[in-house]
Amino acid sequence: MILDTTPPTFASAEPAGQTTPPLLIAFHRDYSSVESEINDYRPAADAGWRVVMPQSVQLLSPSQFWWGDWDIATKQVARDYQYLLKKSPFDTNRIVTVGMGEGGTVAFWAATSRTIPACGVILFSQSSLDFPQVEQSLQGNAHLRIYLLSNQGDNSLKGFTYFLRAKGVTYAYEEYEGAAYEFPSDFDVRLKRALDFITEPLDI
Repeated sequence: MILDTTPPTFASAEPAGQTTPPLLIAFHRDYSSVESEINDYRPAADAGWRVVMPQSVQLLSPSQFWWGDWDIATKQVARDYQYLLKKSPFDTNRIVTVGMGEGGTVAFWAATSRTIPACGVILFSQSSLDFPQVEQSLQGNAHLRIYLLSNQGDNSLKGFTYFLRAKGVTYAYEEYEGAAYEFPSDFDVRLKRALDFITEPLDI
């Protein structure tokens, strides 16, 4: 299996002066790579978070990767998280997953399946969630805080809010101007706001 021959690979951004910081696990989009996206998440490190982005083992081209084989993707997420637990200390009570597009799907699954024991999820720009599957995934996950960032004109995440309300999940929803599958120009501000929303209500 490809996981047996491909070791865990991450891009990361480290906060200054913290021994057990909160952890943000970001998942790149399909047809992308950690090198293409890690810089967009660096503002979280400036706010005190350890940021890690696992590289999918599923190669499309020398510079593009994807999460297309779901069986491999889910096994990789479990393997990579166990690797992180052994590699460096972080606050296991404050873990957030985040992703755009298919990376958002991976982030949502990782948290709701509790493969990664996250306290919250950030989804943005057309995360490809299947609503019936989402509804089932939310069972027993009312503890999660979910932050939705949707580019204007995309109704997929707006529709997701109905399921969140029905399941009693605490969430926030905001829209931004910009093209689908592109980071908003003020993503640094929005990312920090999302992290504050997820962690501030927690009594930890």
